[in-house]
Amino acid sequence: NSSVVNITGYISNITTVSYNANGGSGSMEPTTAIYGNTTSIKSNTFTRTGYTFVGWTTRSDGADDGFNWTNWAGTWLYNNGQYGISDGKLNLYARWQANTYTISYNLNGGSYGSSHPTSGVYGSTVTVSNPSRTGYTFTGWSVSGTGASMSETSLIIGADNITLTANWKANYYYLDLNGMLDGSSSGGISGYGTADVYINGTLVCNDCTDYYTAHPYGTTYSISDIKTTTGHRYNGVYSGSASGT
Repeated sequence: NSSVVNITGYISNITTVSYNANGGSGSMEPTTAIYGNTTSIKSNTFTRTGYTFVGWTTRSDGADDGFNWTNWAGTWLYNNGQYGISDGKLNLYARWQANTYTISYNLNGGSYGSSHPTSGVYGSTVTVSNPSRTGYTFTGWSVSGTGASMSETSLIIGADNITLTANWKANYYYLDLNGMLDGSSSGGISGYGTADVYINGTLVCNDCTDYYTAHPYGTTYSISDIKTTTGHRYNGVYSGSASGT
């Protein structure tokens, strides 16, 4: 006599869960999920400059699919056609959100322009108006912050908080020693008298008859020891002042 023995085997449904950086950097090994077994979706290890990971999605465009795979753990009871699973695969894509960074200012004695934003989103461009400062000309911003850059009034937001430091160049103004004679301004006081010229407290011209020199804004000056020649009289300052800044 012979007998036939039938052996029935059971093959578990297996789903391979893969992880896609979706614009980020790094690599992650897939997860093998066996039907009925305890499984967990891996925590993200990808990185992306200027972005924060906000979860997993089955959509390659990074939009939320509503399946809530992020931080999921439990008994695997899912098959094809459920929650983004197809052909024994679950492809998960990293979802990213661009970071917002602060913008700080060091005006170096100046005043804000009309537009001075205090934050910006990574990769975006914001408008920063030039500041102003009495007696100075603005020469541009110094930019600190990883990846940030400035072109005229356009600031590109990098992957770090930003500090903008204003740079200035002092304007130059002429100190002109003239004489007002018979209602006319002459080029100097030669023949009528002399004066001493002090710049920042230092005598730069003794018994001057003419002085015409540019000095930077903030320079102090004084005209003193004014002496007249015979037959002439000093009547005071016609315009400007004998001392000042």
